[in-house]
Amino acid sequence: MYMPMAKYPTHVPLNPLFKGAVATLSAAGALLRPARADLVAAVGETTGEWQLQRLKERMLADPTGTGRAILEEKPRITDEFLDQCWDLPPHTFGGAYAQFMKQRHFHADDRPPVRFVDDAELAYVICRMREVHDLWHVLFGCHTNVFGELALKALEFVQTGMPMPGLAVAGGQCRADTP
Repeated sequence: MYMPMAKYPTHVPLNPLFKGAVATLSAAGALLRPARADLVAAVGETTGEWQLQRLKERMLADPTGTGRAILEEKPRITDEFLDQCWDLPPHTFGGAYAQFMKQRHFHADDRPPVRFVDDAELAYVICRMREVHDLWHVLFGCHTNVFGELALKALEFVQTGMPMPGLAVAGGQCRADTP
């Protein structure tokens, strides 16, 4: 059975059959255990590569040049970045982000690596999406409970068109208890 070569350090090349199996099994697992970020990440990587190309094209076409600069420079939101945020006043966005991460005992470096996207630049695009997720929590005031995550996933779906946030909202409805 043909298996392509790895294209970046964490890449796990899969043929279409295996990629479909990873998508299906990861989706089932993520529905049962939504806190498993690795399963949620695998669903995003195996169902949305076509949309990642569109996101990359939108970044390149950004009239301000910011999207292109991000793709060229490939900045990362890591624990090192988070450490710099502690130097900012708490009422600033960076200071609020640091507080958000501390209160939840989150670490920026704990995000699962991109594994199943077959293009290195598209792998960066989805990595960037993961890294800004917690920034969006701060920006939009979304809690990290089921309702907050569903609200943020709905926003991500509208902003990115990626299938995974839409699937998360659809699947998450069964996990949301009505008050």
